[in-house]
Amino acid sequence: MRLFGYGYLWAWSSPVGNLNRVFLTIDRIPPRSNVYATCALTSVSLAIAIDSDRQETLGQVGVAIKRWGVYNDDGSIRTEERTVWEENARYIEDCASVTFELMTSGGVGYATVSVYLDN
Repeated sequence: MRLFGYGYLWAWSSPVGNLNRVFLTIDRIPPRSNVYATCALTSVSLAIAIDSDRQETLGQVGVAIKRWGVYNDDGSIRTEERTVWEENARYIEDCASVTFELMTSGGVGYATVSVYLDN
């Protein structure tokens, strides 16, 4: 396995309840490539909102694999989308691209993403 591409994401959102989403796509992966894609939060700072009833709401930050492109037999590319938010690692056969998403609501988040070739 060897590293094909990597990147860093940064996002912030204030106050709690406002949603900010940023995306990073690693593409131009050669046809017939199998990849292992990973992402991880590297730093998080959360805000706390207190309403009139003294109820506290903590901010949220998350990173996940959003979607990926797969080569069809004719060379065209079809896109597949994740089915669960918590997906932060995936093995993808015949991969053309991988898109990562960093989401913040009342916080600051940094994430690292990587795509490794398996062939």
